[in-house]
Amino acid sequence: APAPISVFLAGLLLKMGGYGFIRINIGLLPEASREYAWIFITFGIITMFYGSIVAMVQKDLKRMIALTSINHMGFVLVGIFAGIAATTSQGAVFGISGAIFQMFNHAAAIGLLFMLSGYIHENTGTRNIDELKGVKITMPRTAMVLVLASLAGMGVPIYSTFLSEYMVFLGAISANIWYAITVIIPVITVSYFLWMLKRTIMTPAPEGVKRHDLKPFSTIILIMYLIPLIILILFPNLLLSVVDPISNVLFKAVGGA
Repeated sequence: APAPISVFLAGLLLKMGGYGFIRINIGLLPEASREYAWIFITFGIITMFYGSIVAMVQKDLKRMIALTSINHMGFVLVGIFAGIAATTSQGAVFGISGAIFQMFNHAAAIGLLFMLSGYIHENTGTRNIDELKGVKITMPRTAMVLVLASLAGMGVPIYSTFLSEYMVFLGAISANIWYAITVIIPVITVSYFLWMLKRTIMTPAPEGVKRHDLKPFSTIILIMYLIPLIILILFPNLLLSVVDPISNVLFKAVGGA
């Protein structure tokens, strides 16, 4: 799909899946959701590992971002049903609120990466990571935005993606200590993002290659994707104050204490 459509798919339509799990599975079938939560959590963990491991071998920048999106939505699935399976209301809040928080953060972080992949493809004629050497030299503004967007995709602590993933981990562990295996996922995610940045930015530019860089106005527009992620790592209650009561209601609806 063209980059703007990819942003629409990742930023909005994927969230309909998470909304469906919360609204339909838990809302209409609360007891079954709690009893069979482990099945959904298992699929979520498989999704997280699949998305991150397959992303490691991609040479197409946009495919790598798409698999990162799959990885992130695995967090949502694990968080929702780990919250339902939790033994305490605090664990439920961590899991369900973390999942909803992750959906919001994913929209901004992956939306930016998809949009940036479209700019890079338009300005260079390729999305092949091996052919994007020397971006720091030939496209400095693009390189700067790519680094900032990649940090958001990795979930570094300067962005709220870190907080939502951390909450999902806490919710998962509160449901079952074996779900702690999910903490491996950020390590894999960081590794393939750094691999991509090394091959596109930290390499010399080929001789005679001329590329068009992002215009200043486009750079500002793209960086605006990151503003909500920075605000919410500083003031997470702007979102969580609305989401946490919903998590408590859902936890009680499935028979939680």
